[in-house]
Amino acid sequence: MMGGTAAVPASVEKQLESRLLQRVGGADAVATSKLFAQKRLDEGASREGMGVATANSWYDALTGAALCGKQDSVLLLATDYDTSAITEVARKGWNTPSWKQCSGWIFGGTAALSDEAMMSIPASGYID
Repeated sequence: MMGGTAAVPASVEKQLESRLLQRVGGADAVATSKLFAQKRLDEGASREGMGVATANSWYDALTGAALCGKQDSVLLLATDYDTSAITEVARKGWNTPSWKQCSGWIFGGTAALSDEAMMSIPASGYID
C-alpha cells in the first residue's frame, strides 16, 4: 500500500486486512517515492527505464508509473525544491559501468519540473 495514513487512512487498511499488505509511506509524496523505489530496486527492479515526474500533480506520474511498471523499473517524484529522490535513489547506480547504458524518462515539461530540477540528473540530456 502506497502512502502513509494521511494519504490512505487506517480505516481503508483495516478494510483490506484479510490481504497481505505492507504500507510504504513517507512524510510526503517525494519521500514515499524514495522509499517505494528503493524497496523495488532491492527486490530486483531495474534502474533501466527509470522515470521522474512532478510530485505537484498526478497526471504525469500516472502515465509514467504505467510505463515504468511495464519495464520493471521505478518512478521517482520530485519538485523544483525537492529533488532528493533523484539524488538519494537514482544516483546510487550512477557510478556503475552499466549506468552509462541506462535510459530513462522525464515525464512532463518545464511547467511540471524546471530545467534546474532536471539538471540534478547528470548526463540527462535534458535541454530546453
